[in-house]
Amino acid sequence: MKKKVILVHGYFKTEKDMCVLKTNLEKNDFEVHTINLPLTFKTTQNTLPIFKKEFNQIADDLADGSDFEMAAIAGNNNKLFLAKLLSKENDGRIRVESVKFSGLKDFVVLPYGHKDIHYQEQTASLVANFLNYGSFSGHGRNEK
Repeated sequence: MKKKVILVHGYFKTEKDMCVLKTNLEKNDFEVHTINLPLTFKTTQNTLPIFKKEFNQIADDLADGSDFEMAAIAGNNNKLFLAKLLSKENDGRIRVESVKFSGLKDFVVLPYGHKDIHYQEQTASLVANFLNYGSFSGHGRNEK
């Protein structure tokens, strides 16, 4: 049975922005779904109810009775102009601290910017590690 993955794009993007990562994960035998959020001109407060609805719908459709785990990957290569306006570690668009939240089983920061982190093989490899072993390091559950 294939493990199931839900990918969420960032601001000013659509689910198409996740195509490379989705393809890389599908090559590793994962069932991948994307959520398309209206994050081009809406605030987080306006988008959160839409995210919850879409996420819950996909999660319900994919549910097989088992619990699920969440993890997040942030970038810290901040060569974009906007990065100068952000006072803390960031990827050129968002602060690293805003990606991390309670409930995550694992979290890692990679040396990539906002616009390219999900195109990197390293990102796909870490996601596959988490999905297979329960941690980005690849140590944890002994399953594949």
